[in-house]
Amino acid sequence: QKPEISNELLTITTGTLADLLDAAEVTTLTWTSTEKLSGSNTIIKITGGNTTSVASTNAAVTMTTPTTGKFIVKQANSPFSGTTTGIYGLQIKNVDLASNSKVSGMTKVTDEDVSSQITANQSASAALAIKLANWPVADADADGDLGDDLSISVDGVALTLAADATSSADGCPDIDASTEYAVTNFNFGETEVVNMCVGQALTAASIIKVTYHYANASNVVEIDNAGPTLTFDPAGGTSTEKARPYVSIIADDDEYADDTYTTVTVTKATLKSPSGVTTDISGDLTSADNKRFIYAPTADMELGQWTVTAQVTDTAGNKSTETTNKFTVKARSKFTLGLKAGWNLISLPNNPSDTAIDTVIGTANGVSTVYAYEGGAWKVAVREKTAGAWGAFAGSLTTMEGHKAYWVKSSDFQSLKIGIPALVGGASGSDTPPTPPTIPVSVGWNMVAAVDTSGSKKDDADVATVKVYLTGLTVTKIYEYDTANGTWTGYASDDTSNNIKVGRGYWLYATKAGTLVP
Repeated sequence: QKPEISNELLTITTGTLADLLDAAEVTTLTWTSTEKLSGSNTIIKITGGNTTSVASTNAAVTMTTPTTGKFIVKQANSPFSGTTTGIYGLQIKNVDLASNSKVSGMTKVTDEDVSSQITANQSASAALAIKLANWPVADADADGDLGDDLSISVDGVALTLAADATSSADGCPDIDASTEYAVTNFNFGETEVVNMCVGQALTAASIIKVTYHYANASNVVEIDNAGPTLTFDPAGGTSTEKARPYVSIIADDDEYADDTYTTVTVTKATLKSPSGVTTDISGDLTSADNKRFIYAPTADMELGQWTVTAQVTDTAGNKSTETTNKFTVKARSKFTLGLKAGWNLISLPNNPSDTAIDTVIGTANGVSTVYAYEGGAWKVAVREKTAGAWGAFAGSLTTMEGHKAYWVKSSDFQSLKIGIPALVGGASGSDTPPTPPTIPVSVGWNMVAAVDTSGSKKDDADVATVKVYLTGLTVTKIYEYDTANGTWTGYASDDTSNNIKVGRGYWLYATKAGTLVP
């Protein structure tokens, strides 16, 4: 009978982590058999690697007693010495004195469903990259060939491994029979896939199942000599108009299948302002996964080029290079609102940075009168032109705000340039969190704005259909005014063909008081 194996254990001889082989690491794999083993025939099968290198190598063992053995694992020894980084399963081919054998240190997965990975029709013998749930894949019969240990079924029919498949131009073997399959290779990199082909066409409805073995966690060692790579957001060479952009440092340290040493510690993080002031932000970073670290400014950032410098160390002790990233904070482009000669029914999509009417309208254009309708009453602001220059506005209307509509009289065609801040993207610097805008609606006529909750739309851009915009209100009709033709266009509250547009103001008639939620 075959020997039964127990007590498989990785133990550190030198180093700090049994499953991580650094340059000085010495780890010992020990086990116990129910049968006396042949010291010359019992071997260790080492299977694994990374994206570009896959090994399936035999190594001799030492029998400490007739039923117990050990194998000393060192990074300097084959096959590890030829590869800097990767994951490896250590399977023991136990052979007793009667030549009965059993491969231990692995678990069998039966009929893992990978059907969801086939999202489109595949022709026969087309290359497939199938991701398995467990790594590293084990050599179940310890013969050095991983491909013959993996089996596939399609729609409940088991396929057989092709014996005479020949290579084709796409790297996938041409398979003669529809009931056959071939395995091209195993990718032990972070993509964690088996590249294969089947001899029949597949569809998204095909049921594909894979049976294979993988190394038990107690029989896995990793070599991680590669430092993390860093990227940033905002990316280098880009610009942002956000006054307080989140600044992210992103570490990528996933280098091979089931890499367990992917989190990092930030050892350096500085932010240099356009005026040359360097600030250590390492203590101000937050992270949910110890891979992406975010700095949230508490004040508006100085306009100009900023420089982020960072370095991290992963849990295997590898350092990234000290990496620098430069991005630019630009002044936000002003919102451009087009006016026609005559009366314009307009609105501001969000609050201006300065709501004073003289600031919003400016002094060098032909706007002479502005009306607002609030609480059933009119407010008005007027101004006159003296000696070719417009004076200040006077009247009951002193401000122009977002989320409100206005009548504006212009003597010519022109565009208003209005400073409207971006929605807060970093720390708000306030103890009160922001809330979405709402517009109270009274019974009867109401002048309402087209509100842009994204904070990014331009003049005349669609906000939403009339029906969506008026959701929750009891409205008879909503009207917009065409300045060029001096006409009204009305829409029913359930209109799905026409849109509320940025920059326009609207009259609506409500039969019931409510709240417009843009």
